[in-house]
Parts: sequence; structure tokens; C-alpha cells
Amino acid sequence: LKKDHEGAYEKMGLCFGALGKYDNALEFLDKAYSIKPDSASICVNYAKAYGAKGMRDKEVEMLNKAIKNDPKYSDAYYNLGLSYKAQGKKKDAGDAFKKYLELYPDAPKKDMIQSLIEQMAE
Repeated sequence: LKKDHEGAYEKMGLCFGALGKYDNALEFLDKAYSIKPDSASICVNYAKAYGAKGMRDKEVEMLNKAIKNDPKYSDAYYNLGLSYKAQGKKKDAGDAFKKYLELYPDAPKKDMIQSLIEQMAE
């Protein structure tokens, strides 16, 4: 791989993640992030790999970086909601899911997200 091709490193990280090889995924996503730390997509995919390893603090940190890099990147809010839900942080999860739907009102999984918002309010 070319040393400056963050997209290739990101895709390799995604492939390793899909195979359940999260350490390898993190290695490639780290390379992608080091090349382009302002990419919301790379930050979200990096966060997903951390989340798959149960590293919730790092997951949330990367999702917040994604949001800082691109406040309108809806996928970051969706994944932030999932992370907070997994941590039992219902209010934070509900807020993140609401922001996701605010940014992506026609989301294909809109009904599921509405249901999650209701669950988080209980």
C-alpha cells in the first residue's frame, strides 16, 4: 500500500473488522487516521473497531472526534447512540439517536431508531 493512501488503509481495516480480526483492523485504521485525522469516516470506523473490542472509552473518543470533524456526519451519532446504549447511558444514547434522525430524517432504519429512542426514555 502507498504510504499516503488513507482510503486503502481504511478499507483494509474494515475488511479485517468484518473478519473479526480487530487488532489488525485497529492497526490499519490507525495508519489511515495518522494520514487523515480529520476524516469523520475514518474516525467512525476506528471507533467501531474499538467498540468491537469492548474499548468503550476509546470508541466514544473517536466518535466525538468524528463529530468535531464533521458535525453533520449522521453515522457518528448513530454509533455514539449504540455505544452509550451498550454502556447503559440511556439519556446520552437517546440524545445521540435523536440527533441522528434530525440529520437523517429519511433513514432506512428510522422506525428502529424511534423504537430505541423510546426505550432509552423508559
